[in-house]
Amino acid sequence: MATYLENYHDWLRDAHAMEKQAESILKKWLSVWNIIQSYALVFRTILEKEQAIPDLMRDHLPQVTQQFLERSAAPGTEAKK
Repeated sequence: MATYLENYHDWLRDAHAMEKQAESILKKWLSVWNIIQSYALVFRTILEKEQAIPDLMRDHLPQVTQQFLERSAAPGTEAKK
């Protein structure tokens, strides 16, 4: 029959094992969380660039149109370059 001290030591070993397992799980979750945060930053950056495209196109439209018209008016050239 196990003594009080043996039961106590068994309990301590079990508690320590549970703490180590919980620590391992939390480290894995933290790693996953950091990856998710990195992806969020990447997607946010992409979204900002995508949202800027209409403004960029609108700002450069007159210049691009002028270049197209000049090329189409020049003999022997194609305007679609």
